[in-house]
Amino acid sequence: MRAWLASNSSRRKEMLEPIIPTIFSKGVDADESIPKGMPILKAIDEICRRKAEAAKSKDYEFIIVSDTMIVDPDDETKAIGKPDSIHHARMILEHLRGRKHTVVTSSGLFIDGNWEFSQSTAEVLISNYSNQELEELLISKSWLGKAGGYDLAGEMKKFANLIKGEEATVLGLTPKVIQDSKLHSSRLI
Repeated sequence: MRAWLASNSSRRKEMLEPIIPTIFSKGVDADESIPKGMPILKAIDEICRRKAEAAKSKDYEFIIVSDTMIVDPDDETKAIGKPDSIHHARMILEHLRGRKHTVVTSSGLFIDGNWEFSQSTAEVLISNYSNQELEELLISKSWLGKAGGYDLAGEMKKFANLIKGEEATVLGLTPKVIQDSKLHSSRLI
């Protein structure tokens, strides 16, 4: 049985490779916009399902899709997305500095002809790092392609403390999809 991680995330692939060494990784083209007024927890599930729809394939019997959002600490109805420039990254990282926020991940697993979806949340506290440390984060480009402009397993690990939930959630997969992948790994080639 062939396995596909329908994501371009190197972190997600790193988490799954020890379980499924042969997993193929390539993202899908799916609408990731949040419908106006939709609560974050519902919106992230909707986006995950859009990715699942875009990942239909006759070549893979085992497919994983996922989406991760950072909830704005000032407004639980807003998500902080991926920065699109160094200036945007600076704004996001300044906004999160010294504050606690929620991270939400939804993942889908296609196995035996059916999709199963799961969602998990975690809380992260970002320390009050200095302006010099902020500049170093920006120069490192560790913010590229990352929800909230940071990678818990990257440069930000010096400043981000997981206070509730599981690290996998912050890195982009639900613990359930990881566990289910382990259960089915003997069937995968």
